[in-house]
Amino acid sequence: MILITVNFYPSAKHKEDFVLAFNKLAEASRKEDGCITYDIYPKGDGSSEFFLLEKWESKAKLDAHGKSAHFVEFMNAPKEWYEKETKITVYNAKEIE
Repeated sequence: MILITVNFYPSAKHKEDFVLAFNKLAEASRKEDGCITYDIYPKGDGSSEFFLLEKWESKAKLDAHGKSAHFVEFMNAPKEWYEKETKITVYNAKEIE
Protein backbone atom coordinates (compact mmCIF):
# COMPACT_ATOMS: atom_id res chain seq x y z
CA MET A 1 0.00 0.00 0.00
CA ILE A 2 1.19 3.50 -0.82
CA LEU A 3 0.30 6.34 1.54
CA ILE A 4 0.74 9.96 0.59
CA THR A 5 0.38 13.01 2.77
CA VAL A 6 0.15 16.41 1.16
CA ASN A 7 0.10 19.83 2.80
CA PHE A 8 -1.43 22.53 0.62
CA TYR A 9 -1.05 26.23 1.40
CA PRO A 10 -3.49 28.15 -0.81
CA SER A 11 -3.60 31.88 -0.35
CA ALA A 12 -6.69 33.33 1.33
CA LYS A 13 -7.45 35.13 -1.94
CA HIS A 14 -7.55 31.85 -3.90
CA LYS A 15 -8.85 29.47 -1.23
CA GLU A 16 -12.24 29.12 -2.94
CA ASP A 17 -10.57 28.45 -6.32
CA PHE A 18 -8.41 25.79 -4.69
CA VAL A 19 -11.36 24.09 -2.96
CA LEU A 20 -13.42 23.97 -6.16
CA ALA A 21 -10.52 22.54 -8.16
CA PHE A 22 -9.63 20.06 -5.44
CA ASN A 23 -13.21 18.81 -5.12
CA LYS A 24 -13.26 18.10 -8.87
CA LEU A 25 -9.96 16.23 -8.56
CA ALA A 26 -11.09 14.24 -5.51
CA GLU A 27 -14.39 13.17 -7.07
CA ALA A 28 -12.61 11.70 -10.10
CA SER A 29 -9.70 10.27 -8.07
CA ARG A 30 -11.97 8.36 -5.70
CA LYS A 31 -13.42 6.53 -8.71
CA GLU A 32 -10.01 5.37 -9.94
CA ASP A 33 -9.01 1.74 -9.78
CA GLY A 34 -6.73 1.27 -6.79
CA CYS A 35 -7.77 4.36 -4.81
CA ILE A 36 -8.52 3.43 -1.21
CA THR A 37 -8.66 6.89 0.38
CA TYR A 38 -8.55 10.43 -0.99
CA ASP A 39 -9.56 12.75 1.85
CA ILE A 40 -8.69 16.35 2.57
CA TYR A 41 -9.01 18.24 5.84
CA PRO A 42 -8.65 21.91 6.73
CA LYS A 43 -6.05 22.64 9.39
CA GLY A 44 -8.81 24.12 11.52
CA ASP A 45 -6.92 27.06 12.95
CA GLY A 46 -8.40 29.71 10.68
CA SER A 47 -5.57 29.42 8.15
CA SER A 48 -6.12 28.28 4.60
CA GLU A 49 -3.84 25.24 5.04
CA PHE A 50 -5.18 21.81 4.04
CA PHE A 51 -3.97 18.26 4.68
CA LEU A 52 -4.61 15.48 2.13
CA LEU A 53 -4.35 11.77 2.92
CA GLU A 54 -4.19 9.40 -0.04
CA LYS A 55 -4.03 5.59 0.07
CA TRP A 56 -3.37 3.54 -3.06
CA GLU A 57 -3.29 -0.23 -3.55
CA SER A 58 0.05 -0.11 -5.36
CA LYS A 59 2.67 2.12 -6.93
CA ALA A 60 1.37 1.15 -10.37
CA LYS A 61 -2.12 2.45 -9.46
CA LEU A 62 -0.61 5.65 -8.06
CA ASP A 63 1.48 6.11 -11.22
CA ALA A 64 -1.67 5.78 -13.35
CA HIS A 65 -3.35 8.42 -11.16
CA GLY A 66 -0.41 10.76 -11.77
CA LYS A 67 -1.04 10.54 -15.51
CA SER A 68 -4.81 11.03 -15.32
CA ALA A 69 -6.32 14.09 -16.98
CA HIS A 70 -7.95 15.32 -13.75
CA PHE A 71 -4.65 15.11 -11.83
CA VAL A 72 -2.67 16.87 -14.56
CA GLU A 73 -5.32 19.61 -14.74
CA PHE A 74 -5.18 20.17 -10.98
CA MET A 75 -1.39 20.25 -10.94
CA ASN A 76 -1.43 22.93 -13.63
CA ALA A 77 -3.36 25.35 -11.41
CA PRO A 78 -1.84 28.84 -11.35
CA LYS A 79 1.12 29.15 -8.98
CA GLU A 80 -0.32 32.38 -7.55
CA TRP A 81 -3.06 30.29 -5.88
CA TYR A 82 -0.48 29.21 -3.30
CA GLU A 83 1.32 31.23 -0.65
CA LYS A 84 4.03 28.59 -0.24
CA GLU A 85 5.18 25.35 -1.81
CA THR A 86 3.08 22.21 -1.41
CA LYS A 87 4.71 19.55 0.78
CA ILE A 88 4.35 15.91 -0.37
CA THR A 89 5.50 12.82 1.53
CA VAL A 90 5.19 9.29 0.11
CA TYR A 91 5.26 6.13 2.22
CA ASN A 92 5.53 2.53 1.03
CA ALA A 93 3.48 1.24 3.95
CA LYS A 94 2.67 -2.12 5.42
CA GLU A 95 0.13 -2.60 8.15
CA ILE A 96 1.47 -3.50 11.58
CA GLU A 97 0.43 -6.97 12.60
